[in-house]
Amino acid sequence: YDVTHGKETFTKTTHKIAEYVSRQYDDAGEFRTGMVDLSLPTLTEPAAPDSNSNFVEVEVWKVALRSHVKRKEARTKNSHRIFALTLGQCSQ
Repeated sequence: YDVTHGKETFTKTTHKIAEYVSRQYDDAGEFRTGMVDLSLPTLTEPAAPDSNSNFVEVEVWKVALRSHVKRKEARTKNSHRIFALTLGQCSQ
């Protein structure tokens, strides 16, 4: 899995790894295009409600914040797994 055997091999292997990861790993769909484009979408933390917010707005923010934290943890976990998978492809 390197560029020395031709760009087509590198591109084909990257696409295959990205497809495998998006199918097999939980919450890893963003890596399907991220590995090919070499960039993942930015995870932005939801803005905290202001002091005039009502109860519902605060609860909606809490749910959005939990979702953000979950996506961030999933990205970190999947990044580690993908690194190990890619390293394994490099050493074969």
